[in-house]
Amino acid sequence: MLVFDPDKRISVIDALAHPYLDEGRLRHHSCMCKCCFTTSAGMRQYIVDFEPSATQPFDDLWERKLTSVQQVKEEMHKFIAEQLQTGRVPLCINPQSAAFKSFASTAELDQQQLLQLQQQQQQQQHQQQPNHQFNQLN
Repeated sequence: MLVFDPDKRISVIDALAHPYLDEGRLRHHSCMCKCCFTTSAGMRQYIVDFEPSATQPFDDLWERKLTSVQQVKEEMHKFIAEQLQTGRVPLCINPQSAAFKSFASTAELDQQQLLQLQQQQQQQQHQQQPNHQFNQLN
């Protein structure tokens, strides 16, 4: 799916049917979407069709203008800089989340990133533990 040359990519239909997207759809509809809801009895009610409908066709003109790796790098840098100016809170991974272990085992993180997340989790757990030496002194 991730091929720089658009002519060498798989089709949209094939990409949408790819198993890689199934887990993303499930995660999206289990907790992030606005089309599904949880009933008062705690049961999750899912929409019948997990695929959203587009109100208009996707315009790939921006992508077709990118003709070199340098141009892609410049556009990505510009996009990231613009996102930093929006004041929105960046996406953060919560290692205290009940779903973290599942996420960490399925996410495509490199070993260093996974180690950093585990160290953060251990530090947070250590900070949350009461200081027994302090309690014994009082």
